[in-house]
Amino acid sequence: MRRTTPAAGRAVLVVCAGLLAGLLVACGGGSSGADAEPTGSTVAQDDSAFPITIDHLLGSTTFEEPAQRIVALGPADQDILLALGIVPIAMVENPYDGSQLFPWVRDAGYDLSGVEFLPWETTLTSVEAIAAMKPDAIIATTAEADPSLYDRYSKMGAPILPPIEGPVADDWRSLTLTIGRVVGREARAAEVVAETEAAIEGVRERLPNLAGRTFVVGSAYEPGTVRVVNKPTDTVAQLFAELGMEIPPQLAAIENPTAVGAADISTERIELLDADALFLAGEGTREGLEGWEPFQRLRSVSSGAYLPYDSQFAYGLRVPTPLSVPFLLAEIEPVLAKIPA
Repeated sequence: MRRTTPAAGRAVLVVCAGLLAGLLVACGGGSSGADAEPTGSTVAQDDSAFPITIDHLLGSTTFEEPAQRIVALGPADQDILLALGIVPIAMVENPYDGSQLFPWVRDAGYDLSGVEFLPWETTLTSVEAIAAMKPDAIIATTAEADPSLYDRYSKMGAPILPPIEGPVADDWRSLTLTIGRVVGREARAAEVVAETEAAIEGVRERLPNLAGRTFVVGSAYEPGTVRVVNKPTDTVAQLFAELGMEIPPQLAAIENPTAVGAADISTERIELLDADALFLAGEGTREGLEGWEPFQRLRSVSSGAYLPYDSQFAYGLRVPTPLSVPFLLAEIEPVLAKIPA
């Protein structure tokens, strides 16, 4: 079922699980694949286009037929599969919740009773254990991986799909459409993208004053320092940009020491966090900031357009999916609605 053609520059693949889990910290058997249809819809599968070949960061992979028994090694991959109506035979756990599920999956009504959960750190799962599941395919576009691990999976006999463009660099739209091709549900994938875009458009229509307003997303990850998103290319900033919002100019002007679209600022320069809306992670450290008078005088805090958030919310921002985006919007919209007209 699989033909994989390697690329020469394999050493470039480093997907950091810490980047997936931590909002702004830079990187240095089971089910038979039954449909997941909590709404009762029927999802058509089209095998007329097969075989198909997907080009990716490490070369290309050929899928001879639509994959059904799928191991989802990437956290976003499992969301996309579920949205397309396919329950993976195995997928990674949510390390932040005892249910093993992110809230946007847990609350959606999927029957995951036959799913085998894998460690969040995918390097802790042996290749032999996954081979014993006899998957048709391994989808790993947002998984932690390295070239040697990819080689071992490739020799299992099931096709593997690693990141397409780069580590945590693939847009959720393109990933949804690509995975839709792999499972023979390209038409449904287009519907899922349209439905998610409609949710974003709905917020824009209900809150038209967001256009041109500023936002800060950050993490008080250590005392005295806040790491903030300051480049529009950062994946965390993209959802807010789609709502018409902008990064404050005083943050955008900061030169970044790394390729990650975030910069560290001292809490002595707390005025740099001035914006129409503020979203801040960093349990423990964050509480100290919240009790500080200069923090309380920030426009966003005094107006109520401030949301403290946890690691699950942070992950959803870092790696948005068709399931997590509507969940995030539901959390964000009431806060944005408090921005003064």
